[in-house]
Amino acid sequence: MLRNLITAILISLVVFSCSDDTQYIDGIRIVLSEKPEYESNKLIRLEKLYSIKTIDDEDQYYIDGINKRSAIEFDGNNNMYVLGNDEHITVFNNEGKYLKTLAGAGQGPNEIDRGRLFYIHNERISVLNYAFKLKILDLNGNYISNHTLKSLNYFQIKPVGSSYYTFHGVVDFSTMKVTFELSTMDFNSDSLKTIFNYNHHIPLTELQFNILVPYWIYITSAGEFFFPEDNYNNYLITRYNIAGKKKFTFGRKYSGMKYSEKYKENFKRIFKRQIDSGINLVIPPYPPIVRKILIDNRSNIWIVSGETSEDRQELDFENTVDIFNSNGKWLYSFKSSNVSQFSEINNNRLYNITLINPETDEQFIDVYEIRYLK
Repeated sequence: MLRNLITAILISLVVFSCSDDTQYIDGIRIVLSEKPEYESNKLIRLEKLYSIKTIDDEDQYYIDGINKRSAIEFDGNNNMYVLGNDEHITVFNNEGKYLKTLAGAGQGPNEIDRGRLFYIHNERISVLNYAFKLKILDLNGNYISNHTLKSLNYFQIKPVGSSYYTFHGVVDFSTMKVTFELSTMDFNSDSLKTIFNYNHHIPLTELQFNILVPYWIYITSAGEFFFPEDNYNNYLITRYNIAGKKKFTFGRKYSGMKYSEKYKENFKRIFKRQIDSGINLVIPPYPPIVRKILIDNRSNIWIVSGETSEDRQELDFENTVDIFNSNGKWLYSFKSSNVSQFSEINNNRLYNITLINPETDEQFIDVYEIRYLK
């Protein structure tokens, strides 16, 4: 079904020569753009407001760096909560002023034990701890509850309304293929209701070393979600409703570029121990197309695509960023080292967690105001 849909979309792009080709295929609206609306005019400007150092023993706080899949969250007053490698949650106000430090490493009721997924919703903090323990704290770090989840490879646990969405992987060990599932979770019955699944064609032995699938999906606060199903071949993203039904698909004309020699060198360096031990690691020829999805205050959709600074471990590398409107029309494209797979958008501000500088061991959260010029 998906392959037939994609083939039909590509044929339609050839037949129609307009800059945006909107078609309906099997009742699904498809918007495929050939060029951005603001191709020759600048659409946005990122104005830097301040930076927060994350690896430093400051007078008021200490953050032992950030190396987690979800590390920054915001409360209803736009205060920023930072989960550091030392398991402390450090809180800053909207202007970057330090407010307080919560939690810390340990197994006590107000402590975090190897936390790796971190969210704030309805003025409560949720942290996935070791042994699949989901701990709930209030915004002052006080213990509320603890839940033992099913033993799954969780990539995201997103609070939505009064429930949670989980994005996780299920392995077929006979083929070593992975199915990614998005499910709703019921604490009372310990059950998961699957609303979406995606069968990945790359076996687990390769997948675990070269793909950051968790960043592909974007789940809204209302429970709708975005996902690029054919992310190695076509720049196409589908928006789904809360029931997992397709609403529309959008994307743009895209010519894939192979991974650079810089990436290949970095890959071999990172996985030298595995390679030396005889594990046959396959360096993928092409990066996935969609690497990160963000949504701003205008409901415009930001896409980081292709090879990224994280792939290259290169601080100054400029990532490709595309902006689409809420209807899927391609508005603008630009290059920037300030937007990455580790960026978040909140209250019309972009927060970017930088790579660690190998020469100075410094890392920052850089904060920018998003200024639309049109």
